[in-house]
Amino acid sequence: MTIAVLAIALACGGATGARGATTKGLSWTASPSPFRLSFSAGGAPLLSEAALFSGPNARLGYRLIDGSPHAVTSLVNSTSIPDGTEYRAATDESGRTALVDVTRTATGARVSFTLDPATGVKSTFESFAASGIEQYLGGGEQPRPLDLRGRSLAIKASYTCQHTMPAPFYLSSAGYGISLRTTAIASIAFPGASLADTCDGGVEPTCPLTPGLAIVQLCAKTAGLSYDVFAGTPEQVVSAYTATVGRPQLPPQDQFELIKWRDVYTGATQVLEDADRLHALDIPIGWVELDNPWESRACYGSMTFDAGQFPDPAGMIAGLHQRNVKLMIWISPLVRREYCPPSTIYAPSTLFESGGSAYTIDLTDQTALSTFESRLQSLVAMGIDGFKADRGEEIDLEGKTLAGGPGVTLHNLYPLLYARAIADVIRTSGKQNTFATILRSGAPGSPGAVPGFWAGDQEGTFAGLQSAIRDGLSAGLAGYSTWGSDTGGYGSDGLTSEVFTRWAQFSAVSPVFEVGGVGGNATFWNYGEPTISMFRAAAILHYELFPYLYELTRNAHATGVPVLRPLALEYPRDAQAWQQDLEVLVGHNLLAAPVTTAAPAVPQVYLPAGRWVDLNSGSTITGGAAPFARPTPLDQLPLYLRLGTAIPFAAREPQIWLTTWPVDALQMPGRGGWMYAPAQGSFATTSTSYGTFAANVHGKTVTLKLAGAPQQTQVLLTGVHPAAIRIDGKLVRAKTPATLKTAAAGWGQTSTPFPGIALKLAPRHGNTTVQLLLRNTP
Repeated sequence: MTIAVLAIALACGGATGARGATTKGLSWTASPSPFRLSFSAGGAPLLSEAALFSGPNARLGYRLIDGSPHAVTSLVNSTSIPDGTEYRAATDESGRTALVDVTRTATGARVSFTLDPATGVKSTFESFAASGIEQYLGGGEQPRPLDLRGRSLAIKASYTCQHTMPAPFYLSSAGYGISLRTTAIASIAFPGASLADTCDGGVEPTCPLTPGLAIVQLCAKTAGLSYDVFAGTPEQVVSAYTATVGRPQLPPQDQFELIKWRDVYTGATQVLEDADRLHALDIPIGWVELDNPWESRACYGSMTFDAGQFPDPAGMIAGLHQRNVKLMIWISPLVRREYCPPSTIYAPSTLFESGGSAYTIDLTDQTALSTFESRLQSLVAMGIDGFKADRGEEIDLEGKTLAGGPGVTLHNLYPLLYARAIADVIRTSGKQNTFATILRSGAPGSPGAVPGFWAGDQEGTFAGLQSAIRDGLSAGLAGYSTWGSDTGGYGSDGLTSEVFTRWAQFSAVSPVFEVGGVGGNATFWNYGEPTISMFRAAAILHYELFPYLYELTRNAHATGVPVLRPLALEYPRDAQAWQQDLEVLVGHNLLAAPVTTAAPAVPQVYLPAGRWVDLNSGSTITGGAAPFARPTPLDQLPLYLRLGTAIPFAAREPQIWLTTWPVDALQMPGRGGWMYAPAQGSFATTSTSYGTFAANVHGKTVTLKLAGAPQQTQVLLTGVHPAAIRIDGKLVRAKTPATLKTAAAGWGQTSTPFPGIALKLAPRHGNTTVQLLLRNTP
């Protein structure tokens, strides 16, 4: 038989708007004996099924209920179908054949593997060849090293396995990505996997993978298998994947305000005291989160306030609102049974024992779902402003039968059903533009249903901080862009002020900044003034970065490319980038290197190719070399801005305005700003709030042109020393902070928090031009 070749077009947007946008040709071939698919991109080989053609790890293999493995053998015939070809192939069982459909999609190609008949088939397998240098990212949120080579993943939502947002998706440094199109429990093993990290919540024994093979193995607990193939850069693959499962929602701006909580509040007085405490300390706050327990007799599931603990919840809510603070409240899809009377709210048939102190509500049962949603609606009607939605992944539903079908296909879907129930309540309330969420569990599609997520429960140690950083980077690759972690961890018996401060610095660059838990992180002011001061600085930095973070969130909503990015996502050919998975690209132009080891260890920093400005010192560093030692005092977060770029930045210091920034304000009407690191050449960017920033550097001359700018605009230039500055053609001399504050426009030197030049501008009709003659050539 001749090899069938079908050309298909693949178009997927670049990761940061126009940058990197491309169109690639994707084609496939089908070899007849043994039957085997191969894919090419732009005429170059891209991906092929592994050569194995027998056993449970074969390409297009399957396992029967009795445990016996079988596989597809040779092509029988092929037929044209809309947008592709259907191949019928023999198997090593007489009387059973396989249908393999390969079709074009808007994002690449789709392979669907079914058996005829499918009777008695328990699980299906696929495998792909791998090169010795190939590296992988994906799998959903997870706290372990990001490079998946040598790893195995159970695609099964599991709190105990620290895999609360699994995704049956991965991308390769070879320029492709694979997404299993199933909600069923599955597993993936990468070349050299020992399978040792498959925990008790894993997929054995009915989806077994073989350790040590130099291939990628996939298994799903279904009688058929379907997957998408994407081609392009890692950013383009992530964009294609999120296009198929749903782009992340654009959250309300309030989602970015600081969230304060405690594991246990004694009552309304303490809730209000936390808001007052942060206000007294000049720390910005937008939310107080009331965690479990708050329900009657601590019997969660009733969703009614305990009358003894909170006798006047409406008054508590009003008290917070009078302080310009919103209330977020803890919820779960559970009904507590330990120490509690039997529930009369839900029918016993809709409650599944979780193996602990609670029942899980069957959200596939329409009556139970309606009851659950009505309880949430009553909370929203009281004035609740947000939900912290916990525990959507604590029960193992695999062996259970729900109203909607078998648990093996609904277990991983349950977090999405939970998110959709919350989304329906928010939509019904009409509060989509203000209501915030943080969810601990997720499934493909969850980020499109609700706005925000958080990492869950890490220990309050440097190891916990490392886990949180990796959680955030891996979650972002799966579409969870509006994400944060418990600052200082959740279980914080051993928490120190050093760990707490370093964690706060990571939270500063994370879209969601929340602080609280058990112990020192809930009452961090007890660490004393130095810790308070450093936490305040981290919180203020988060608010200063909000305009940039929100623009990145808009981009994530449009393209799926996350706010927090592993270096390997943008530098897949850089071997060092794959190793530095505790550093964070915040968008394309800002790099944060959180300190994740205790003093006196000197942290190491790696900067990828390009030139970067250390914002703390103003010095310029050329990247792409070896990691370097960077002594970092406790009050510093190593931050690097890509030379020649600007980001929206609402600087609170220096104080150059007669009216200072309100402490709690993410934005101030009529005011905005930028941070810019000059370099030879031109640069232009646009902010939804702050208009267009355009810069041109020729020799020692820097020309800035702003259009659509706020009436009060400030620009911080780093790493430069001006000899002269003209604002709208007028020569302006440097001013002291006091005289700059009273001037309509001007400039002055600044050293805190970042050294550089602070420009104070008063654009006319949104337009202004600044020319700087520098002493040095940037």
